[in-house]
Amino acid sequence: METKSPALERPRAVEMAAAVLMFTPVLDLIMMQRTGVAVLNWVGWVSVFGAGLTLMIRHKLSWVLGMILCGIFVISTLVSLFKGFGVVDPAISTARVLDCLLVLFIVGTVFSFFRYPYLDRRQNWFAPTGDRFVVVTPVVLNGKVNGETVDLSYTGARISVPEGVESFKKRPSADPGAVRDQRYSVQSQGHRCEGQSPQNPL
Repeated sequence: METKSPALERPRAVEMAAAVLMFTPVLDLIMMQRTGVAVLNWVGWVSVFGAGLTLMIRHKLSWVLGMILCGIFVISTLVSLFKGFGVVDPAISTARVLDCLLVLFIVGTVFSFFRYPYLDRRQNWFAPTGDRFVVVTPVVLNGKVNGETVDLSYTGARISVPEGVESFKKRPSADPGAVRDQRYSVQSQGHRCEGQSPQNPL
């Protein structure tokens, strides 16, 4: 059974957050023309616009770069805040604090979407984003365990196995933070490919 429907969903919250980041320098420039005072410096403008631009690209490397640029923006803004403490208008300092809080909230939002079904974490760091498709077909694991695919992409397959099959479950690691990437051979309709245990993070 095969349905040509994509398995990945659009991260609309991340796209909206990226649009807000890209609009922030424009808003600051408009404010500077009217009041003569800029809330952000050029580092803040470049970093926040670059963060918004990279977050528009649904790719794990691009999102990581976007979060790094958000961190640069927060550090730059905090440096300007402390340097201007007691010198600049309190309204400007308040605006800088609010900008930092907004960007930190956006980073938290992006981090929460850094998972399936919004992002394919199986893909290569430098390869283009590939679509996943819902494809359900019977497979045989290691020649003895029957299962079925859940979805497929050029990065691999997500496979469902019956409960109680201990050999394909995630084994505990000595390092609590480490997750073992279990891979096994799959035979389907005479072809061999590699699959990934559905219990593992994608």
